[in-house]
Amino acid sequence: MRILIPTQDSSLLAALCEAYQAAGCEAVVGVPNVALRAARFDVVHIHWPEALAAWRTPTERELACILDDLAWWRQRATIVGTVHNLAPHGRFDNELDRLLFAKVYEACHLITHFSSFSRTELVRLHPSLAGAQHLVHRPMLYTDLLPLARGREAARATLGVEDGDFVIGAFGQLREEAELKLLEAGVRLARVERKRPILAARTSGSKRSRILRRVAGMLTLMRRRGRQSRTLLPEEMVALCEAADVLVIPRYPPHLNSGVMQTAMTFGTPMAVPSYGVYQEYLGDAGCAFYPPADARGLAAAIEQIAASDHDALVARNRAVASDWGWKGIVPAILEAISGRVRPGSLTGS
Repeated sequence: MRILIPTQDSSLLAALCEAYQAAGCEAVVGVPNVALRAARFDVVHIHWPEALAAWRTPTERELACILDDLAWWRQRATIVGTVHNLAPHGRFDNELDRLLFAKVYEACHLITHFSSFSRTELVRLHPSLAGAQHLVHRPMLYTDLLPLARGREAARATLGVEDGDFVIGAFGQLREEAELKLLEAGVRLARVERKRPILAARTSGSKRSRILRRVAGMLTLMRRRGRQSRTLLPEEMVALCEAADVLVIPRYPPHLNSGVMQTAMTFGTPMAVPSYGVYQEYLGDAGCAFYPPADARGLAAAIEQIAASDHDALVARNRAVASDWGWKGIVPAILEAISGRVRPGSLTGS
């Protein structure tokens, strides 16, 4: 069976393609294949609707072309859409973006989710999807990053962390100014000896300049390298995961999830997470601490809880919880769910 994955986002492709290949499928990557309509595919597996619009808000004409392409593919292949987010980052209020999401998922034969919370929220935002076929499966992992691991001691040495330092890490896209404020206040209020915050997060320039002035004592990896802003390198992200005593996720409703969770669980890193949604659904037995969303003092208490716990035991709990996560289990579940739509023999690769 031939699978088209129309995205150039490299964060999930290696593990996803490997899982499809392990199931006897051929995986092809590339957004242009959708509009070209030049090759035969049995499954079109969409991950981000905005990828079909070059990662920007589409015009009405562009949206019409995207939907025409999907209608063409729907007659010739099974369209699967996996929900990673409820809207493009920072664009919840754009009507065309909302329409893009609703119409792309309406074109799917199967919509898959990393959590029951995801399904509930997607249908709440787009009631037209209530009658669609949905599949809830475990979260993904970033297993392609595992070869970059160097061990906790080496990672801490790379970041200049001294023995006895308690590393509070945060990385990824901070979507709202409130998230950066929450992170700053929670770290500042945490009563932990020798706390060492390491911030490697992305925000817009104006938000960053206003808030970072108040993040006294925080080390920013981008600035340490002599640059104001750049993308965190994969090896730096892995080093931060291994070196951190706790990773903070400063999310709050209505955000769906955070790739930081899947990255941390890939390495077993303890986290301080908000008590709602996907985090409550999967991390109740993990080596993590919960805090009320948007509550800085609650976040400080969660950091203190992790500091008072045995680090190795928390890592072991996280690894146990995530033992059945990842595309290696998700892909077979997707193929089983669509097996009645695929021509005889396709699932064996014939």
